[in-house]
Amino acid sequence: MAINIVEKFSFYDNADSTSYTTASLTAIANRLYLLGIFTSGTNSQVTSVSGGGLGTWADDVDTLGSGRSLQVFRALSASPGAAATIGITVAAANTGCAWCLLEADGIDTSGSNGSGAIVQRPVNNGTALSGSVTLSAYSDAGNRFVGFCGEAANEAVTADNTPATNVLGGGPNTSYLGQYSNTVQDTVPTWTWATSSAWRAIALELKVAGAAAPTGFSGWGVPVMFEKARGLFRPRSHDKLWVPPRRRVVLV
Repeated sequence: MAINIVEKFSFYDNADSTSYTTASLTAIANRLYLLGIFTSGTNSQVTSVSGGGLGTWADDVDTLGSGRSLQVFRALSASPGAAATIGITVAAANTGCAWCLLEADGIDTSGSNGSGAIVQRPVNNGTALSGSVTLSAYSDAGNRFVGFCGEAANEAVTADNTPATNVLGGGPNTSYLGQYSNTVQDTVPTWTWATSSAWRAIALELKVAGAAAPTGFSGWGVPVMFEKARGLFRPRSHDKLWVPPRRRVVLV
């Protein structure tokens, strides 16, 4: 099964508030939901996410600042409830909150609340005309990525892979964009804009269902002869092992 990622919705709410509410979500069983949240204001950290018919939302990864923070919450349920909005609660009154919800199918469903689907989660931040995050080499050829980036300017942001909806506005100036790919393994997802400004970004590698566990072998070799005290014998075809050429394996 291949990973398939889609955007469910994105929005920017510039209200001064300690809580925000998203559009309604009709969740599907065993799909991973990743809610990237970009907040503005002193002590702007999100303390909890709830709803969407998904039970527990886990705080997966954060990059926090005194004025801007970016966090990703995840959820996965084998039996989600009815369609419902998602509630976002912050530590103190914010001056704005932007969010992007991505849904991923074909991922590893092990662990708690989708924890088995996340391989790595690097973060980055700075002040520039662009932002990027560097991922390590992907652990499986079927794995894919999602990313989120927010910057402190009211201007268009572009991405170098499939973009979600770019949400932006003033009071305070904010532009926010998620991105993902269902076809390539980008190790440096990047976002660009016109005005040098402060930014924060997160990327996550998603693990495909049925990903092979590392074995340490590059492949199977030819059948080899085994030597035992009582003589030589040749293993059956399904007993093939890899050994260096012209070596014998001694069973003791």
